Amino acid sequence: MIELTVGYVAGFIAAAIVVAQIWCPTAIALILAGLLQDTETAATWSIASRVIQRTWWPTILQSDSVLTHGARLKISLISWSVPIIGVLIAITGVVTPLGLYEELDTLDSRLGSFAYLKDTGSFGAGTSERGLHNFSRACSWGHGFTAGPAPCPYSGNSVLVTGSNGTFNFTMPGGYSSKIAPIVREIFSSGTKGCTTISNFFDIEWRQITTRPDRIVDNGTEVAVGAYRQLESHIMDPSIKVVEGLVVDAENGGIGLRNHTAPTNVEQGATWSEDLLFIEPIASCVNTNLTLDFEITMNSTVSNVGIDKLRLTDRGGFVNINQTYPTYDHDNAQSNPDLRARAYKAAFLNNAWTMMYLNVTTGNNASEGRKAWSYLDSELGKEFPLAEQALTNYRALGFSSKYGSYLDLLGTSSGRNKAANWSNPFKVTSTDFRDANIICSGAGARDFANISNIYVACGLMRGAPRRVDGGASTALFENHSKWSSSLHSCAAAVRAVVKTVSFSVNGTNGLDSLTVTSISPKEYANPDDAPLWGLEDSGLAMDGISAVWGIISPEYATRPNISTVRQPAFHLPGYSDSLGGSTLGGPNGILRYNIPGSDFASGVMETLFGGPTTDGGAMGTGWPFDLVGAANMPVFKRWQALSDDSDRVPEIIKLIWTDVAASAVVGTKGVLGPRNAGATDEAVRITVKPVGKRIKYRWAFGIPAFVLLLVMLGIAVALILAAVLKSSTVAVLRHRLQQVTVGRVLTTVLYPEHSNLLMSSKEWSRLNGDKAVDLGGVPQKGLVSQHAVQFSQGQPETPAEEVKVRLMAGEGKPVH
Repeated sequence: MIELTVGYVAGFIAAAIVVAQIWCPTAIALILAGLLQDTETAATWSIASRVIQRTWWPTILQSDSVLTHGARLKISLISWSVPIIGVLIAITGVVTPLGLYEELDTLDSRLGSFAYLKDTGSFGAGTSERGLHNFSRACSWGHGFTAGPAPCPYSGNSVLVTGSNGTFNFTMPGGYSSKIAPIVREIFSSGTKGCTTISNFFDIEWRQITTRPDRIVDNGTEVAVGAYRQLESHIMDPSIKVVEGLVVDAENGGIGLRNHTAPTNVEQGATWSEDLLFIEPIASCVNTNLTLDFEITMNSTVSNVGIDKLRLTDRGGFVNINQTYPTYDHDNAQSNPDLRARAYKAAFLNNAWTMMYLNVTTGNNASEGRKAWSYLDSELGKEFPLAEQALTNYRALGFSSKYGSYLDLLGTSSGRNKAANWSNPFKVTSTDFRDANIICSGAGARDFANISNIYVACGLMRGAPRRVDGGASTALFENHSKWSSSLHSCAAAVRAVVKTVSFSVNGTNGLDSLTVTSISPKEYANPDDAPLWGLEDSGLAMDGISAVWGIISPEYATRPNISTVRQPAFHLPGYSDSLGGSTLGGPNGILRYNIPGSDFASGVMETLFGGPTTDGGAMGTGWPFDLVGAANMPVFKRWQALSDDSDRVPEIIKLIWTDVAASAVVGTKGVLGPRNAGATDEAVRITVKPVGKRIKYRWAFGIPAFVLLLVMLGIAVALILAAVLKSSTVAVLRHRLQQVTVGRVLTTVLYPEHSNLLMSSKEWSRLNGDKAVDLGGVPQKGLVSQHAVQFSQGQPETPAEEVKVRLMAGEGKPVH
């Protein structure tokens, strides 16, 4: 069905007017013809002629005035141009308005007035009230059993350490406060102080906050801590969403921090843009060229994990391994994380240790006289039987921070696959594989927490299995069907970056009216315009402090114990621990302290790489949402498609991290300042473009109008030439009108003593308008009129030559 627009309605009206313009004169002329008598006055014949000749009747009836036999060619052409142009004008009048239409469009910019938008959905309901709790953290010295409390930077805490021989006592004479020192907040908020929408470290808060008792800090009172529960999953909705406190980029990965507001008094909506701080994952994965292959079995006596004949297949990872030890740029990690090189190095170590475990090759051992790669017992497609691990779900996507996790290094497998009896001649242990993780990460728990030691999580991704036996169904695990899962070594980091976000609001109420139209990295005119990022340089180890970072003012760059770097993005510090890093899925989802800017990003990643078992972090059966496709078919199909494309495998990490992180934190800063307080010195003046209706035009409908304009231009040129040459003037036109007026012509012939073609119209009307002229009756079919012209008073016949002389009296020149 055609949608009616303003243009169509205008076109219909114009068409109706054109019909009326044609029909009314035509009908009136027909009526007038019936009212005329054979004998009328000369003035009546002139008026009637004017009315009838102006209609389409002469053309329809092919009367004398349209027949061109004997007529001059120029006159004929010009005469025919008049109706043709008339038709063109009618078409133009109808078609031209059809191009008009109304559309919502941005209007002139103006300063916007913003108001808070509340999220009435799950994310709003699952967000704790703001402003009730302080940030909290505790620092420590030592590691493991020798660890003890240490004063955090500027905290004012005093810790006395006594003891010897590995036994230490920690005494805190003034107690231990978990609160963040005001000077720390001042320094790491300085770069975004004032009127800006860019958030900073202390604008990041846990979405859910609770308290727990702590016997060491704050005199045993309850301490504010974060809590985690995933509220929703949008893993199958690759779009940009706005939820309470966040812009969630589920298309590319990452979350933008914003306490949502929208312009007021914009009935049709508005558009505008803001600069926001985003926390986003970056990842790179390298195919190990090894696969896990298995068959599905429904026989529980064969396998208690639903698969049989598990084997590791060499797809080039062994036989074609590059024996050169790889390296990566460790010293410049902040400016160049070099994730692909890290993942490749971990893949190399994973494959090398696996080859030694399976006795495919040997490692280097000078004391035993062994030289690495002295033999290589493998070939493309060679299979190595493995023992199924009872807690591993081989039918879904899998992550593990433990390289070599597919091997039974601890001898805890079910042992039903008797072929998987490897002697492990070189005594490869889980510690060897753990080295691959630490080397890939670049820093461990005991390394210094500084700006160069960025957080990098490393591990194996087991792709969603694909069917390889040619079966019709590529997603159903039918009995005896054969499947294969790729193994990728992945390295992932998290960075903070400022991006420009374009928003639109449709004029309705609530957060649902707010949408994000685009997200792009903020552009800087030169490198000096990039943010100045700072990090606490406390001298403590990675596991001893949740370091504070943020955009700082240059005045603090030279302050002691602060490291800085000026660049568009800042890679967050931290370390990944394959033995059990800090995840979000702790007891009841309760975190250690309330310092999410330091803890949440790595906590989400550690949750993702939580372990190879069915209970491991966000990948396990204990998680409230199926993020790996164990029971969710759309999720399984999506990961299956990405697992087959090595270049897109990192997207899996980014999307799952984003899905989990959206429930972890909120941004508390918006257009109205921190917590949307609306303080004059903090509220941001933002120019918005209100949306309103604009009348637009589809130019194709204007073609007839353009043609008409060209015709009018041609007529105008001809008219100017005629005026310049003085061939056509008003006086000439008046005279020609007198010559073609039927009443004057008749009286000039019949009453030459009273009428001629040169007298003025008023004089002619006075002397001749009432003179009667009989033009004879309407002819009957088959009969000829008895006389052509009769007049009421008898007059002598006048020869044609005399009539011609009389008509041309005055030599045809008009009287001025």
